[in-house]
Amino acid sequence: MRALGPADGDDEGALFSFADSVGLHIESEQAAAQDRVMSNVQAIVAAGRQLRLVDDPWSVFGDQFGVATESTVRKAVRGLQKAGRLRLVESKKQLRDCVIAP
Repeated sequence: MRALGPADGDDEGALFSFADSVGLHIESEQAAAQDRVMSNVQAIVAAGRQLRLVDDPWSVFGDQFGVATESTVRKAVRGLQKAGRLRLVESKKQLRDCVIAP
């Protein structure tokens, strides 16, 4: 949405600028994606599954596929690992190659 930018005159008479409203929308979508991906990763681990992240992207991303980014998954995995809710069986340079487990 940021790449498209506003059309001429879009901001005229507007309460919020195009950049402000797009930025707020993107932040909201990213926060929702973060929560959903964290729930998905928790569900994988709660089911007792050991998983290489790249092997089942649908379980990791769920309905946020196309919205969530690798950074979203990285934050979810690090947060859950720090909280002691998962462990990295194999830690690789690329996040997609990491293996998570309960």
